[in-house]
Amino acid sequence: MPYTKYSLPVLLIEDNITDEALFLTLAKKADFPFAKIKVADTEEKALKLLVDFSPAIIFLNYTFKKNKSNSIIKKIKLHSPYIPIVLLVNKNILLPSKDKLLKMANDYLYTSTLTAALLDKCIFYTLDKCKNELQVKETSERYDLLTKATNNIVWDWDLNKHASYWVGSGLPDILGYPQHEMIVDSDFWESNLHPGDRERVISRLQDIFKKASSNKWEDEYRFKNKNGTYSYINDRGFIIYKEGKPVRMIGSMEDVTEKKLAEASRLLSENNYKNLFDNNPLATYIWSVETHKILEANEMALKEYGYSKPEFLKLTVFDLRPEEEIEKFKKRVREVLSEKKLNHEYIWIHRNKNGEQILMQVSSYKIMYAGVPAVLSLAKNVTEEAALTKKLETQKNIKTKQIAEAVIIAQEKERTEIGKELHDNVNQLLSASRLYIEAAKTAKTNSNGLLTQASEYIMTAIEEIRVLSKALNTPLINEIGFSEAVENLADDLMVVNDIKITIDKNNFDEISLHENFKLTLFRIMQEQVTNILKHSKATQASIKLERSSTKVCLQIQDNGIGFDTKKKSKGIGLINIKSRAALYKGVVNISSKKEKGSRLLINFPLAEVLEDSNEMVNS
Repeated sequence: MPYTKYSLPVLLIEDNITDEALFLTLAKKADFPFAKIKVADTEEKALKLLVDFSPAIIFLNYTFKKNKSNSIIKKIKLHSPYIPIVLLVNKNILLPSKDKLLKMANDYLYTSTLTAALLDKCIFYTLDKCKNELQVKETSERYDLLTKATNNIVWDWDLNKHASYWVGSGLPDILGYPQHEMIVDSDFWESNLHPGDRERVISRLQDIFKKASSNKWEDEYRFKNKNGTYSYINDRGFIIYKEGKPVRMIGSMEDVTEKKLAEASRLLSENNYKNLFDNNPLATYIWSVETHKILEANEMALKEYGYSKPEFLKLTVFDLRPEEEIEKFKKRVREVLSEKKLNHEYIWIHRNKNGEQILMQVSSYKIMYAGVPAVLSLAKNVTEEAALTKKLETQKNIKTKQIAEAVIIAQEKERTEIGKELHDNVNQLLSASRLYIEAAKTAKTNSNGLLTQASEYIMTAIEEIRVLSKALNTPLINEIGFSEAVENLADDLMVVNDIKITIDKNNFDEISLHENFKLTLFRIMQEQVTNILKHSKATQASIKLERSSTKVCLQIQDNGIGFDTKKKSKGIGLINIKSRAALYKGVVNISSKKEKGSRLLINFPLAEVLEDSNEMVNS
């Protein structure tokens, strides 16, 4: 930083009281007024002041702490490499050479001959020297960064000495030389020019030198690499003249090999491009950005739209569209042409020669064609594909509607059954209980018997409500586990129904299965067992769960009267089962024979029912 008058902070590192007093006395007499002088008599104090005080210059006794000055200098330079250090040296002791002293510090002063004027001179000299060294270092660093930031070769040619300094990562990267800098003579450059370019390049440069007509030179040539191959080089230089003669030239060499090869490849591929355009399986045409006129078209475009080539080339891109689409297309064209993106893809309604509307998926690319801005359009007829997609979407909507209706019917049925259960059973029990209690109030005898009977009816009603509530509530799968919930379901049903239910889950593991899937599986089992109890007159039923590396399988069988699987069922039980299974892409298979029971088999893909599946939906 620039230090002004009264602002120079100085650190004196001195453990000799006499030398300290001498320095402070001379500092007061010096012409350069110090802002402040801090004294450190230990290494620790010196390093602390280095941080807290931020001195502009440091004076250090060479014999500090019995010649430990070299050690403290290393620590100072490690922390603050740009703060100048001046050694205070006693002539009466054995000293190293002048060169060694100046390697240790920026300057040195003999204490025996030290004066205020000498101190002034030393400070000005040392600060100015450090400032210049720092500027040179920064300039050198900038130059190094500049040469690293570019892959070019930067050169400085002394025309009088016929020598040139080359530097940059381009030396190894372009020419294959191991070093990043080298000094070469004029012959090196001339001899490595390609024989086919040498005379032209040298002659043109000499002509500029002779006429002194320009201080800029640029040329393109082939230059031999270290391995004997050639690179295409774009070379540019700035010429410095002195008294009309060129004395120095500075410039850079850029590798343009890839650019030249790409250009050659482009020219070579024009015929291939023409063949690709003509034989493209998509309808391909080019139209002008300015006039919107169609400039070129391939055979597939003529076939798709039904025109001959002369007819098609008389059209504009607006002629390919119905009237109601034109304004929308014009607006989109304006937007696209204002964007930097070169390609766009949209689906548009087009019309062919017969006036029939066709749906075209068009990819457009901004290009230059015959020297004018144009658009290359590749059009794919997706009319049939769109119709199929629409049909599938309609079918999907119908299926969704059917599932929603089935859910609503199931909810209504469930409400009806709850109401019926409450009315026909619980309500009757509670009404009977009320009659017995009323009778007990007026009975002169046997009132205890009446109350006992009323209590029994009430307990029965409570049990009926408990069973009903348990059937309706979501099972506590998260708390007790899926397997135990299934066991409880079977146990509860066997308590109130004359049926034996067995469960086989030896090859089933519920770990990592999604909780929503386990609840869906439980509801399917609940629904199917309810169907068995209501319709099959079965005395035995079995539930089997299996899990493999690819699927989860549920199988429920009974020994009931069976049913005709070809006959359309009027109930919603099976619809509910199928809709729940579909949520996880389950494949449902139902088989049954008269008097031989029935079997429900559902296979779920394992990937759809795991916890990390992206397809999980709430049941």
